[in-house]
Amino acid sequence: MRNKIGLVTLYQGNFGSSLQAYSSKCMIERMGFKCDVIYKKSNYFQKIKRRIVLIKMHFIDPRSANKKFYLRDETRKLIQRFVYKELNPVGYTTHELNDIDNKEEYTGFIVGSDQVWNLNNYPDNICFLKFARNKPKIAFAVSVGGCDLSKRKRKYLKKNIRQFVSISVREEFAHKVICGLFPQKVELICDPTIMFNTYEWKDFSKNGLKLSYDYVLMHFIDKPSVKAIKFIDSIQKKFGIKMICFGYYHDELRHIPNFIFLDGSPVDYVSLIFGAKFIVTDSYHTSLFSIYNNISFRVFGRQYQTKYNQDDRILYLLRLFGLNNLFDNDRLDIDYNYEMVNKKIAECRIITTEWLKKSLDCILEMNNDNKKNGGRK
Repeated sequence: MRNKIGLVTLYQGNFGSSLQAYSSKCMIERMGFKCDVIYKKSNYFQKIKRRIVLIKMHFIDPRSANKKFYLRDETRKLIQRFVYKELNPVGYTTHELNDIDNKEEYTGFIVGSDQVWNLNNYPDNICFLKFARNKPKIAFAVSVGGCDLSKRKRKYLKKNIRQFVSISVREEFAHKVICGLFPQKVELICDPTIMFNTYEWKDFSKNGLKLSYDYVLMHFIDKPSVKAIKFIDSIQKKFGIKMICFGYYHDELRHIPNFIFLDGSPVDYVSLIFGAKFIVTDSYHTSLFSIYNNISFRVFGRQYQTKYNQDDRILYLLRLFGLNNLFDNDRLDIDYNYEMVNKKIAECRIITTEWLKKSLDCILEMNNDNKKNGGRK
């Protein structure tokens, strides 16, 4: 029987989240382990408690209370279908989670990637693998989201990460924060999607939406800014081609000539990115997939309907690949060095994949040592 890893991550209601979860699960299994994406089932009282927490959060940040969700229902269903087909998540109650830690079923546990440690969203204890008291646990390419981490939040984070064997993060800000809270070395790596090369992503998306005409892809998670809309207008005038708005519907874009809205799955998402002539977005993962395939793009600041700005994640991503001038820039005549970008992608792919392999080997070794010691830590 193969050793099994329990993976706690974000995967619902978002293209990037589902694809980073897919990448993590697939790579863990390529490395010889079985992998379950696990989540905590909530009973009635836990759901009520969670609702109370969210209401309190809305009082602290009133703008969040009126947050609109622009993801269309049909797209949401397609993402959910992908999740249950490709990730097949396994749910456990709180009691069952505490129980599996004492059984031989799992060799160890991983949390990450994505914003699993975004304290502005009040993450559940499962995101810190609190149930895993007797098994090794690692944090893989985690993000803390925005840049507002008060002294109280840092103290809370420090308390909840001290039992981890190793931690890696995917952003510079998270690296600075966690290095000051965790006694061991914290590695700065990349998003798990980088572990697949371009050919693998093209194969992944071979059955996705393919359009027979040239198009500009618009993918905005939040309402596009005035600057972004002006840029889109200039792009349309330059190319005079179809303007595809995908997944997230925004009235602000309807005035654009040749406007077409499309629903789709994560497979369609990758396929449309790889087939686009140009991409305009406010999305971290859409920027990342554009970089993977050398697609010309611009990324604009997100119009977060909350007081916590999270553009630092995208700014670090662009700096990493030498693409700083693609953020919030409405100029059309920007070129960049594809050769240099591809070299950096290959370097980051090796670093991220090797970190995961090394950490899985460590989990296996610690688990075997624990068995030899009769289950004692």
